[in-house]
Amino acid sequence: MKVLSLTPYPGLIYVCETFKELQKIHKKLTGGKVANNGACGKTYQLEKDGEVAYLVWGDKPAALIHELTHCALYTFEHIGSDPRECNGEPFCYLLDRLIEEAGVTCT
Repeated sequence: MKVLSLTPYPGLIYVCETFKELQKIHKKLTGGKVANNGACGKTYQLEKDGEVAYLVWGDKPAALIHELTHCALYTFEHIGSDPRECNGEPFCYLLDRLIEEAGVTCT
């Protein structure tokens, strides 16, 4: 598992290597269960005392990028900012950094 910071925005992203790892962490943090339902990726937003964290998993690079995009969109919603502002540059820079830090490689 990798932990990514959303700096300069609030929150963390826990990038899980497998769905089983995501299930285990989700259960530890919330006590709840999650089902796969055949999905190739998942994002769970967890919020406690104003702190935000996301659990993500994708079974291939495109799926993980998809899930990281949800995290970036949720982050902009959380701070009350339209991700399209400034030609979308703050959103795109954040997403680019998340993809890089998550170690997503496209072949």
